[in-house]
Amino acid sequence: MISKMAHSVKQRDKIINDICEIVRSGEALRNACKKIKVSTASFYKYIDDNEEYQKQYARACEERAENIFEDILKIADSQENDVIDTEHGPITNHNAINRNRTQIEARKWMLSKLQPKKYGDKLDLTTGGDKLTDIKGITFDK
Repeated sequence: MISKMAHSVKQRDKIINDICEIVRSGEALRNACKKIKVSTASFYKYIDDNEEYQKQYARACEERAENIFEDILKIADSQENDVIDTEHGPITNHNAINRNRTQIEARKWMLSKLQPKKYGDKLDLTTGGDKLTDIKGITFDK
């Protein structure tokens, strides 16, 4: 990793753009930084110092989540390798089906951590986001 030397504004723009493009495609930040050959510490310093970089990275993370969601649908809809043709006729390939199930579950878990408000399991269907109170008027945090 580099980043002992300071980067010019133009270099920082390129670094942030390149990293965000890699993240947008579905890669983790650490992998993106390795590909660009910049430390994650430098990346965080650059975005901490620049609100536009923060917005750009946040948007890249949102797009990554949407891409992961689309991957889930693609895996769920795929029937490739579900059936194996044998000399005794077709048989169900349980290994492929179980692998797909595991891939979907891993991505669902990841989405619930990356974007908990959108993809998390906790749903508030009763309060509209307001604090809860009991009969005596005591307020409870959710």
